[in-house]
Amino acid sequence: MAEPAAVKGLALLLWATDPAEPARLATPFFHAAAAAALELEVEIYFSARSVLLLQPGVAAALHASERHDKTVLQSMQEAVAHGARLLACSDALAAHGLKRGELIAECSGHGGAVQFMSPPGRPGLALPGVLRWLRQRQARPCKPCSGVIRSAPSICRSPAPAMSIWP
Repeated sequence: MAEPAAVKGLALLLWATDPAEPARLATPFFHAAAAAALELEVEIYFSARSVLLLQPGVAAALHASERHDKTVLQSMQEAVAHGARLLACSDALAAHGLKRGELIAECSGHGGAVQFMSPPGRPGLALPGVLRWLRQRQARPCKPCSGVIRSAPSICRSPAPAMSIWP
């Protein structure tokens, strides 16, 4: 029997981590910090209302419970200190009227469904399926990329992609 492949990274999708329900907010960051401390590549994607945690002052004002001394921001900072990357969903930012420059310093970029579903460090691996998925969504082509879809920044090679998490 073949040995299982080694896990190289972990991607967490936060969509039910609503600032209105602080009891749900600390645990994902504890797990991210633990995985990063074990030298796994960790990406935390903020979607839906969780993107509000990336607004200055929001996570700093929240505690998971009255018995928990750390703020949610401190839990996020701990995960980042161990190497986790915080990524904001561009669609969620737009839905909540937030702009890239208005996010906390710990947020290292933007990422969406395409990046979340791609293996860490190898975003082009799923290119045929990604293009099929984007065509179904009727995404617009990116002229600088000779037809590669603009809303798939992990495969966009233009000098100024709409969003990018992979250098």
